[in-house]
Amino acid sequence: MWLQAFVIIPLLSGLGYWQLERSEHKAALLVQWQQAPSYQGLKQPGLQRFDRVRVTGVLDPVRWFLLDNRVRQGVVGYDVIGLLQPSEGSALLLVSLGWVAGGTDRQQLPAISLPAARLEVQGRLDLPQDGLQLAADDWGDRWPRRIQQVSLERVITVIEQPVLPWLLRLDTELLSGQPTSWQPVTLPPERHLGYAVQWFGLALVWLVMTGWLLQTLRRSTGIEDGTDE
Repeated sequence: MWLQAFVIIPLLSGLGYWQLERSEHKAALLVQWQQAPSYQGLKQPGLQRFDRVRVTGVLDPVRWFLLDNRVRQGVVGYDVIGLLQPSEGSALLLVSLGWVAGGTDRQQLPAISLPAARLEVQGRLDLPQDGLQLAADDWGDRWPRRIQQVSLERVITVIEQPVLPWLLRLDTELLSGQPTSWQPVTLPPERHLGYAVQWFGLALVWLVMTGWLLQTLRRSTGIEDGTDE
């Protein structure tokens, strides 16, 4: 009985401490998001994630990526990732241009027309990160390329040009003209704190129940042996 308690209770407590760490991490991200400065251009030294920037440049009208399996309001579609050539510097900048719905035919990609004129865009800097991958990441050899993850290393290999280590998430989606729905966290710190309380509560309940069961077994054994008056 004590053996299972020594295994289960530390496991439940560990999950509680993990949720506390997640809560602290999310809180730090929100502080960084709220206090992020704004800059004109990308030449500012020491740029960090969530910094707001305003960039002028030209989008590549032929080459862009369709980030697969993006769901909005129950509809599966794509996040369109464009390549912006900033007016300053030679390296390209990845830009999240917005969301488009996918069709029932997986072989038929959505038709998108990107503006060819010089643009001034504003948004927040993010880091390309690996996400949930539901299918094999076969980028193919035609544009646009359907991808499962935004791998900066693979983008550079395909583009054969220098690419900045940022993904610009626009304040207003270029494709729809609607404010972006992107946020730095999906679950707030309070939710993780609530989960931590639940895990710690389960650990406490498990400890109490183990003690109660042991006491019950001792009493039952005592009665059977005739030692209980």
